[in-house]
Amino acid sequence: SSAMRACLRVGAWQPALGMLDSMRVAGVQPDAYCLASGLEACRQGRDAGRALAEMRAAREAAGAAAWSGVLVSTAMGACVRAGMWAEALELFDTHAADLKAGARPGAADAVPDPFCLTAALAACRRGAQADRALALLAQAESSLGGAGTAGPGAPVEGGSGGQSGRAGRPDATTRAHMREQTVGACVAAGRYAEAILCHRQSPDPPTARSLFFALEACGALGLSTNAGAQHAAVAIELHAQLPADSLYADTETDVDTALLSALASCSGWPQLLGCYDSLGLKAKASKRCLKLAAQAALALDSPRAAELGALAKEASD
Repeated sequence: SSAMRACLRVGAWQPALGMLDSMRVAGVQPDAYCLASGLEACRQGRDAGRALAEMRAAREAAGAAAWSGVLVSTAMGACVRAGMWAEALELFDTHAADLKAGARPGAADAVPDPFCLTAALAACRRGAQADRALALLAQAESSLGGAGTAGPGAPVEGGSGGQSGRAGRPDATTRAHMREQTVGACVAAGRYAEAILCHRQSPDPPTARSLFFALEACGALGLSTNAGAQHAAVAIELHAQLPADSLYADTETDVDTALLSALASCSGWPQLLGCYDSLGLKAKASKRCLKLAAQAALALDSPRAAELGALAKEASD
């Protein structure tokens, strides 16, 4: 398992799976650690079919007790990343039924752990299953409760997260990831007002991705209603509420561009230019932000339109 983990650390998921196959050819049955590494390889490679086959084989060999939270959440992560959200939820439902029936006597709780719940919520987001996501979030907050001893946070798209820190109550980071996926599920389902409300009601500091989804909802409402000014104000308020260390911690989530896009959808041109001017130098120089600022200046017939248009063209070239 150590060699498999070494491969996975550098993204070499195919050799890791090859080691799992070689063990079986040699007549050695993989233990839980090797199987967990094999499932992580499936997750990295988006090989949902192999992950599901491994889970079926484990269950046939050792019964329901073979399905630990680590294995279930990692296999779910493989399914979610491959776009097989329904299969991910099926794994979750089977695992939840096993726990309720007492199939894993050593389990700390009779409910799936926070990592499994986060993976299930990611599946709901992929499948635009807003009702299921809201129900799962309510279940998590009811059954798992508030802050406790969970580990450093759940991966966004599901996954093992290692063996440590899985028992007990979810910490603030894990709870924020759960809510983030729920907000995203509401947006995917076109339930924009509920997405914004879910983001606002977070008892913990929300993630940058949660803000990204909420800003997307503001923009969608601005396009589809006659209350563009109202939704533009909400977008600015939500962006301002997230501390800078949280706002830019996730380098893959461009919340500044999301804010300007929402304001453009709301036709909030003066606010867009004002927000653009308050951005950091890197964001202001980005192609998308420059293009939106130029669009706002043009809509306002601002003397800055020519300058911003030229900068946007230069950034695109």
